[in-house]
Amino acid sequence: MKKFIFENEIRREVTNINPYLIDSDNILIDKAVTSICDLPKMQVGNEPYDGGNLIFTDNEKQQFIVGSPTSEKYFKKLVGSNELLKGTYRWCLWIEDDELEEAKNIPEVNAVIDAVRISRESGGMNARSCAHRPHQFRWVNRSKTNQIVIPLVSSERRPYIPISFIDKETIITNLGQVIYDAPIYIFSIISSHIHMTWVRAITGRLESRIRYSSGISYNTFPVPNISSGKLAQLEIAALNIIEARESYSELNLGDMYDPKKMPDEVRKAHEENDKLVDSLYSSKGFSNDTERLECLFSQYKKITGCQSA
Repeated sequence: MKKFIFENEIRREVTNINPYLIDSDNILIDKAVTSICDLPKMQVGNEPYDGGNLIFTDNEKQQFIVGSPTSEKYFKKLVGSNELLKGTYRWCLWIEDDELEEAKNIPEVNAVIDAVRISRESGGMNARSCAHRPHQFRWVNRSKTNQIVIPLVSSERRPYIPISFIDKETIITNLGQVIYDAPIYIFSIISSHIHMTWVRAITGRLESRIRYSSGISYNTFPVPNISSGKLAQLEIAALNIIEARESYSELNLGDMYDPKKMPDEVRKAHEENDKLVDSLYSSKGFSNDTERLECLFSQYKKITGCQSA
């Protein structure tokens, strides 16, 4: 029986149609614990399990500092997916182990620590597992230089997931995927159209929105070997996107990546980046997303050595 794939008004005869509706072997993409191409580790951010005691709105933080001025040094900005997209933030008390004794000398801070301990001791297994260090979130992850942050959920309408490249001082909640101390070329790759093509094809959905995950969306993404010359170009392309965004600071990322509101300068920077990342896979480029996916599945099979289902 003949098999055809239709794209727009073009009908193409193919040898096989796999579960992702492309001309490729019947390969099923399985969750991967680490990147199949040795990309830097992506993980979720910091999970509080604090009973709501370590996290503050801007007003709550200001009131706290008025009553306890010496506590200000322990506050850090806190963001998750929602804050990243809306350009907002909250605050959290962030106390390193070597600061604990000094922090506990502040009565208001010590009261917060006690409240967290009580909440965890009366909570479930995960909460009780960190009751012995109530001055910190359950998970404690920090960057030394920078961090690339990907919202867990993003609108399917956006041409790209709004990915952030932010400073080391901001704390990311467990509602964001993070690459700590990431080389900037990674920003270029995962901000590209070909990566979005992969994500749209294989990742899960929350209702109709894209649910990005490290195990499926990132760790399985096939990336060819990159020459030093290409790496330098990818870094420049990433910086061009970031610089273009900075010209529109009045827009939050959610609005900036709305297809109806995306500034031409930002769109152009992404399109230039798309061409560059595409060139890693094909010197001739691609006519459409079907060709991109067929190439990616071929690369995936080659890298993983997986067999057809």
